[in-house]
Order: sequence, then structure tokens, then C-alpha cells
Amino acid sequence: MVEKLRQVEGDITIEKEINPEFIREVESSVFSLTDKVNILLTMAGLKPASKVELTSRIWHGDEEERFFTDGDVAKVRQLIENSGMPFESAKEFELTYWYGPKPEVEAYNQEGAVYIIGHTQQDLERLKEAMESKDPVLKGKAFGFPETATEAFCGKKRKKSPKSLPKEVKKSDAWLFHYGPLSESNWKEELVCDQKRAEFIKKVSPRLYKEMTEK
Repeated sequence: MVEKLRQVEGDITIEKEINPEFIREVESSVFSLTDKVNILLTMAGLKPASKVELTSRIWHGDEEERFFTDGDVAKVRQLIENSGMPFESAKEFELTYWYGPKPEVEAYNQEGAVYIIGHTQQDLERLKEAMESKDPVLKGKAFGFPETATEAFCGKKRKKSPKSLPKEVKKSDAWLFHYGPLSESNWKEELVCDQKRAEFIKKVSPRLYKEMTEK
């Protein structure tokens, strides 16, 4: 049996098939829970694009901590290829960051791999352009966040305080699958998007849905 998601865009109904075998592969992969969910949502078309980062190691002087191996990265790449979605990768990335005030703490270094994935080639190109522009609103839209929520994140709209949300909203699947701030003026509509994503994951992967409820 192949799971189907029905999307309605205007008067056009689109059915996107996802092979249950692929879903099981994602469930048992080394991806983080968030990345597993985002990959399935992107494949289904409920997110236009996603970014996956795999940290191989973090080091500082002689101190080093390793995470994903080269074998893990190879398996992840193969899994993304198996999805059939367009993607691009930067073979390695190296970041420098600090714990505490920069003048007082020496830098830690981070190395790994990063992949950007699009539901379609057009979605992938839109994400690349948004990332190159460094415009947070464009990036938010490219990743599938509602424009009003992205504007709230950037300070262009007033944020909705989580404390002011009704109790039933905080207990809802929509809130469980929500990331980032909501806007004061459009928070109900923004959560509709999250509710659709939650319903999809609950349908095609009860395992990931259960993990989301337990995190």
C-alpha cells in the first residue's frame, strides 16, 4: 500500500504518494527527530524545502567530541537520493562559535555536512536564492513558514505571546508541530498549517508522531 496525501491548491487537487518502505527508512535513520519529520513533510509537499546538518565533530585545542561518522553521512546521502527529491550538498562545513562572551572564551570548531532539499527543483532554487540573499523573510517563506509568522520572527510584526494562547491550543497537535513565533494578528491561520502537518505525520508515521508527543 502506498500512503497518499491529498493537497488542494485552488481548484487543483494533487495526490502525492510516499512509499511506506521509505517512511520506515526515515524512521530508523540517524536523522534527528525534527529532520525526520521535515523530510517527510517536504516529500509530501507540506513543506517546500528543508535543510539537514550532520555534525561530524566538535573540537577545541586537544579536546574533541565526535558524532556522525563518514559512514553515517554516506547513508544519509543515499537516503536523500532514494527520496527522489532534488537536493544539493556542501561536502563539508566548518563553523566557529563560542560558549560565553567572545573576548573571554576561546573558539570551538564544528565540522560536518549540510544538505538542502526541495520538494521540487523550483523549491530548491527558491531556497538557494533566499539563503544567498540573507533575507530572513525570504528564507522563512522558502522553508514553508507562513509569511506573517516569519515577519513576527524578524520583528516586522508583533509576536503572539505563548502565555496568552488558550489552553486547548497548547495541548493541540498544531502547537506540538509548531516552530518559531506566531504573529499577534494571524496566529490562528498560522497554526492551521501546523495542524495539517501534524495530521499527515500521524497518518503516515505513528512512530514519529508518538516520538513528537514524548519529546
